[in-house]
Amino acid sequence: MIVKIFCRTALVVLTLLLLFFLISCSADESPVSAEINTAVTESGGSESSPAENVLVLFENGKCNYSIIRSDIAERPTISVTTSIHKFLRDQMKVDALLTTDWVKRGESAPEGTPEILVGDTNRPESAAVAAELTPGTYRIKVVGNRVVICATLEWMLSDAVNEFIGLIDVDSNGVGTIPDDLDIVGDLSGYFRDNWDMPGLPAYEGGKLSTDYYSEKIGYNRYDTDCRVVCSYGTSAAEFADYIKKAESYGFNADSVSGVNGITAYRLTKNAVSAYAYYAEKVRYARFVLDQCDTAPLEEFCYSYDKQPGDNTTVYQYGLVMDPNGIDFSKNGGTRLNCGHMYIIKLADNSLVIVDGGDNAEMSNQAADGLLDFCREVTGVPEGEKIRISCWFISHCHPDHYVGFARFLTLYHDRFELERMMYNFTEATAKFTKTLNYVQEFYSDVIYHKPHTGESIQLADIKMDVMYTLEDQIMPVTGKYASTDFNDSCTVLRVLFDDHVFLLTGDINKEAEKVLVSYYDRAEFKTDILQVSHHGWNNLKTLYNFMKPTYSLYPQSSGGALRGPSGNGQAVLPVVRSISKHIYFGGDQTVGIEVVDGQLEVVYEADVIGISYTDWDW
Repeated sequence: MIVKIFCRTALVVLTLLLLFFLISCSADESPVSAEINTAVTESGGSESSPAENVLVLFENGKCNYSIIRSDIAERPTISVTTSIHKFLRDQMKVDALLTTDWVKRGESAPEGTPEILVGDTNRPESAAVAAELTPGTYRIKVVGNRVVICATLEWMLSDAVNEFIGLIDVDSNGVGTIPDDLDIVGDLSGYFRDNWDMPGLPAYEGGKLSTDYYSEKIGYNRYDTDCRVVCSYGTSAAEFADYIKKAESYGFNADSVSGVNGITAYRLTKNAVSAYAYYAEKVRYARFVLDQCDTAPLEEFCYSYDKQPGDNTTVYQYGLVMDPNGIDFSKNGGTRLNCGHMYIIKLADNSLVIVDGGDNAEMSNQAADGLLDFCREVTGVPEGEKIRISCWFISHCHPDHYVGFARFLTLYHDRFELERMMYNFTEATAKFTKTLNYVQEFYSDVIYHKPHTGESIQLADIKMDVMYTLEDQIMPVTGKYASTDFNDSCTVLRVLFDDHVFLLTGDINKEAEKVLVSYYDRAEFKTDILQVSHHGWNNLKTLYNFMKPTYSLYPQSSGGALRGPSGNGQAVLPVVRSISKHIYFGGDQTVGIEVVDGQLEVVYEADVIGISYTDWDW
């Protein structure tokens, strides 16, 4: 019996000595994340047990602390609490409870429980620490056995949580601790200003800021509220220039993208933060767009091509099926739309730019067959080879401007390569979501760019200046959207080719006209080819009188140009006739215009192909 006890005791002692030896020898080789502090003794070895005056956050694969956020927290807080949980789970291999501060009605919030409190929770410790915050700061403070993480603005919690994770000491046994008197204040005051709620973007110091920001909800593959717009009014070019310098001092790349006289514009990028800033000199407005939607930077979206002898660039107004006498909403509004339009630009490199694309009701099987034949005809690409669409630009989210071409792609996507898409929308619709799903299914490599006012976008031999987007409808004082007409959310492009100008107005109405006239000198509206706005229904007399186009392209039938809602087409047509040498109607024919010996000429004419709508779908 004595021998057995002695043997057991000796075995235990030997085991302990061996364990101590292994820990001492392998301490420097323990895999610990670079973001994590490791507690080290004076002799250089890691401590095998927590020091005094610390909170033990986790040990033995389990977290002693719950991660708590408000039950009504918004997405930024939800995201950062999730990041703590993922860090513990994925890097520390620790199970942690992530939950909210919800309690049953009539019950009080728990007291004294070990918790990591993130943001605005119902715990008194959160309220007390938040009350001590100064503008533009965050704080990490231990109060009793609770860790409080709070910030002036919700997006600043991300910086606070990243610092908190970096403060955790992890020893060789995987025990994670922080000092029990931890109290750290992070200074983000350079990112703070009243009404400047732009996560990760330094605050603009000039002028007066709008009282609210405007949230844009749609990009190419994300539908959230990360895209925000803030305005400054009564500011100066010098103040805007100072801001660009400030952004650069904060580590941002500031790339000048200005292409329109009167607008100074920059793209600002730093790590995951992407923004657009532009200054309109005549009105002394600056706008800042937190733009997280692009799938590729502008320099990757653009490309150039040197025109060779024999290359040509042609602008086509593609004919769509419309009622020759115009739409009567009370009788044929569901079958004869007499709206929607489609423009096709054949570039010098033999690729195509598609502008909008009509409605589903205008894209019968016969019309789709005719469009395919047309694309092969004008490019010369034979059967069996794919036709390049270098870009599909959609002016706005009304379905009569894209659903027709979307239906066409469902039928003939295997005959085309779609390389790029470009649009700037304020909201998604079920039809547009369906369109994007098709695009992502058929063309998984397509790259997307969200255009902003002042940019110049190069595609082969043409340059597209962005003259106006929906962001220009955001009122500088309130930050609210001004126009009540959805058509004013169109993007307006000035297309430059062969020293001539093609102006794409989409469907803009009076509020957009006001912005354009206020932003630019009259000379900026010199136009050789005008796309008449909104199918000839909106009377933009002030804007049109700035132009003397050789050709006006009417996305309407000639009979429909005299009708339209409330008969207002009758007022527009005389204005267009007064400024134009030639008018062509998209409901009557397809027409192609190009520069021949320095002058614009009609080089292509064809009948409209298709039949009236008979219930086909996509």
